[in-house]
Amino acid sequence: MLLTQRPSAFRLALVAWAAFCICVILYHFSAIRTHIAPTADLLRQKASEKWSSVVSDGDADAAAAAFPQTTTTTTPTLAAKPQEKQQDQKQEEQKPQKPKPKQPKQIPKKLWYKTGPKGLTDDMRAWHDSCTSRNSHYRATYLNDDSADAYVQENYAAERPDVVDAYMGLAIPILKADFLRYLLLYREGGVWFDLDVSCETVPIDEWIPDEYKNDTAIAVGWEFDVGWGEGFQRQFNSWTIMSEQGSPHMLQVIDDIVAAVGASSRKHGVPVGNLTLDMVGDVVDYTGPRRMTEGIFRSLERQRGGDKIDRAELSNLRQPKMIGDVLILPGYSLAMSSNKYEGEQVGPSLVTHHYAGSWKNDKGGETKRRRRKRRGSSRIEA
Repeated sequence: MLLTQRPSAFRLALVAWAAFCICVILYHFSAIRTHIAPTADLLRQKASEKWSSVVSDGDADAAAAAFPQTTTTTTPTLAAKPQEKQQDQKQEEQKPQKPKPKQPKQIPKKLWYKTGPKGLTDDMRAWHDSCTSRNSHYRATYLNDDSADAYVQENYAAERPDVVDAYMGLAIPILKADFLRYLLLYREGGVWFDLDVSCETVPIDEWIPDEYKNDTAIAVGWEFDVGWGEGFQRQFNSWTIMSEQGSPHMLQVIDDIVAAVGASSRKHGVPVGNLTLDMVGDVVDYTGPRRMTEGIFRSLERQRGGDKIDRAELSNLRQPKMIGDVLILPGYSLAMSSNKYEGEQVGPSLVTHHYAGSWKNDKGGETKRRRRKRRGSSRIEA
């Protein structure tokens, strides 16, 4: 009643005062809000940086301790990090692995010779010198009957007593000489030479063409290949063999000989030392070139998953041919005289085999002479 009775000027002043107060209140509220908002944003930024530093260290427990007020929507993400890392590792392991670089094959620079009880003839010395003088950076090793026996016992007794039993039990010289070359080449690698082999002018380092050097584990040459027609069993010669150390192909030949010696002993009901040439049959098949040839091919076919090798594709060679990691040299390389090229230009010849044939007698090679005492004397006579 009183307000309505007041003059209109008074009412206007009262309304103006109320409007002024409202404006002041709104102004202060806006200022407070403007001051608080950046501070809150700054706090959130600092909190985010601290969170990031903890998470980057991969320590979810430390992050939870630093920020106990963290919402549940963030916690599963942190807990999942190690699992995601494990999944990534599993996926990485399941990816196809790159094959390891293939190690190049290497034929050791070693020459191997075995002498008989009679030693070297003048011809043998000359043939031998033709190889060692042209390849002086190769280390030549010479074994006789006694040192060969000692070598086999020392190097095979622990792991392969069956090899030692077979080798030491044999009494036929040529069988032991054949067996020995495979044992030496498997354990040591290098180049085996029979004593009746001479080297031509090409150094051993050049026998394997450059394109095959890194892949050749064994290098062998056909003994009879060209000019003999077909329908016969080809064989690698065994008077010159090149091999890396530890070749599974050479081990196959060794295993086959051990099995053959045991089978012969059982078949004839005699100790290994009593086996005769008649009992074992053809030396070429028993321990010689055909034994080696068949063992190498058997080992190669095993490496191929049982896939048979078409030997017709490896015959009548004019150039070296690679099959697996075995390099087959043409007949003219190691056996020029036993192949018939009828005026065809081939070569070069690497070695010449002189066919001394010291093993071709009823004893199967040179044997130690028995010594006896003369009656009534201490003198030993041969």
